[in-house]
Amino acid sequence: MAEDKFVLPPLDTKFHCTNLDREMTLGQMLDGVDPDMWPTNEEMLETLLFCMDAE
Repeated sequence: MAEDKFVLPPLDTKFHCTNLDREMTLGQMLDGVDPDMWPTNEEMLETLLFCMDAE
């Protein structure tokens, strides 16, 4: 059985950041981050969202 390949959501996907009570796009969260360091699996994406206090 083949595993589903992880696909990063579009960079304009909005997430609500509870700490600052504002919305940020995925692109804003990744601004200035080397593309080689962008999430490549669900766990990495969840870690990024956790660090940004986003849901």
